[in-house]
Amino acid sequence: MRNLLMIPLIGGLLLASSQADEKSQIAQIRKWYGEVENNKALKKTSYKTNEDETPHVGGLTRYETKAGELKKLIHDSYGEHGSSTVMFYFNNGKLFFVYEFTEEWRFTGEETAEGQSKTVTIGREYRYYFHNGKCIRALSKTVQTGDGGKVRKLLQKAKNELMAHHDTAPNLLRQAEAFSKMKSAEELEKYFSEP
Repeated sequence: MRNLLMIPLIGGLLLASSQADEKSQIAQIRKWYGEVENNKALKKTSYKTNEDETPHVGGLTRYETKAGELKKLIHDSYGEHGSSTVMFYFNNGKLFFVYEFTEEWRFTGEETAEGQSKTVTIGREYRYYFHNGKCIRALSKTVQTGDGGKVRKLLQKAKNELMAHHDTAPNLLRQAEAFSKMKSAEELEKYFSEP
């Protein structure tokens, strides 16, 4: 009987320990993020896809230390109805944080008083925290507006929501690995032209 009473107690202790570990890991990730963002000595190299020959228009920007250690990658892509920016952050060769911003617009099916088609712009932000190759926390926020110029300002005011499932995290890990190896626009174009 006493053993059965111990099970909830042990479970509670394990949960509290796990939450404390996650909290300290998030604090470390935020520290590394600040170090990368404040490091003005990082070498910046940019590659752009050939806009005339590929459906994927965009670029990749690498930020490395003088010793060649990759600290940050920015992947930008643009399409007919939207754009996205994904920032990957690294420490000692390991991905620790991803920030993603997407913006898309579409027709609502309604018309303005002047007979113009109305559009709506949807902005989304995602934040993924990684520890040892595993996503330990994912946050998102979404806004929608008829004035596309207000998306960023509205997102700043929106509240982050905890994402229960990190379905896109494995894909982000694969992208980070692939992008980290790229050193030319040709490699970037090849990546997006392959099925």
